[in-house]
Amino acid sequence: MTQDPWYYPRGELAAHILQAFTVVDMIAIFAPRRKGKTWFVLRDLSPASIKRGYVPVYASLWRTPDKPHVAITESLKLAQAAMENKKVAWSEYLSKLSSVSISIVGIGGGSLGLSRKSEASADELTMMGSRMTELVQEAAKHKRRVLLLIDEAQHLATSSAFDSTTKSLRTAIEGLRATQAGSIKVLFTGSSRTDLEALLEHRNAAFYHSFERQELPDLERSYTDFVAEQLARLGKLRVGRDGLWDAFCELQKSPYFMQEIIRELMLKRAKTLEEARERVLENIRENPEISARWNALNALEKAVFRRVSIDASLYSAPVMSELAQEVGAKAVTSGQVQNVIRQLTKKGYIGATSRRGQYRIEDSDLKTWLSMLDRE
Repeated sequence: MTQDPWYYPRGELAAHILQAFTVVDMIAIFAPRRKGKTWFVLRDLSPASIKRGYVPVYASLWRTPDKPHVAITESLKLAQAAMENKKVAWSEYLSKLSSVSISIVGIGGGSLGLSRKSEASADELTMMGSRMTELVQEAAKHKRRVLLLIDEAQHLATSSAFDSTTKSLRTAIEGLRATQAGSIKVLFTGSSRTDLEALLEHRNAAFYHSFERQELPDLERSYTDFVAEQLARLGKLRVGRDGLWDAFCELQKSPYFMQEIIRELMLKRAKTLEEARERVLENIRENPEISARWNALNALEKAVFRRVSIDASLYSAPVMSELAQEVGAKAVTSGQVQNVIRQLTKKGYIGATSRRGQYRIEDSDLKTWLSMLDRE
């Protein structure tokens, strides 16, 4: 793979995940969108796993969102084709993995709002299971194990049309774990905590209590220091490290938005870091998809969302009184708030925390967008 001079390696995190796979078979990693999950899986975890004796199999369920089983089957087919060579060209294979990944730029939330979701046929599901078994067997010939990497796995929980795919995936994995212990490890990533929990934590969920759950840690100050060094080395640009870190924090510690700042500076569209930062923030403010998502809410839904963004608790008397004032009502009842919470959760705006009666923001893009409006 061609080395990206702007990619900050996360080798320690990859080593941590691979070490965890010595004691567990399945891990789920959560992080909001644009936090670098896909980059980490493709650029750090996959190459590191090859060195540790794995065959990484990467499938983004947002690549074929109406037919997630197709993305899984095609990824297994790609890996199997690579393994058929006596000497596997791993660098070429990793490049192909990156080429099948996608980046969907838009708003947060776990569902893509598709108009048509297709249920897989029995033959298609049989093919998916057969491909997995065949790949495990082929990998064993090379003295390797399979590392199945399912990106945006929570998508399986967004429609009942995907239930058969989810059950077949579980059956195939569990069958291999039972008959060929240690032959396959599985990593799910998810950007909607609510949908990921529906897939993993609900009592009737296909993967109920099957996964060790972790959160992708935010990049730290060393990342923005690295960016400052690269700007100086490649662009002859002097950028204050404190200012770069502050901008990164303001942009939800998103490497995606940091890349936008880098582009503004390197392409000379902005002369200073402050100008680059303002241009990126302006692009967020003018995003029509985010504003449409906000405008689709009624007054009470907007008030509840804003409240969740600053305080996880909603049901105290003072909060209920403030909500009533914000929407111009004499009173707001707990029943009204509960109904709003259900709607916001269903639409991917917020999600429940582990503490009863408390909630968190799922749509981080909208939260950032609102903070921009509040500054004006």
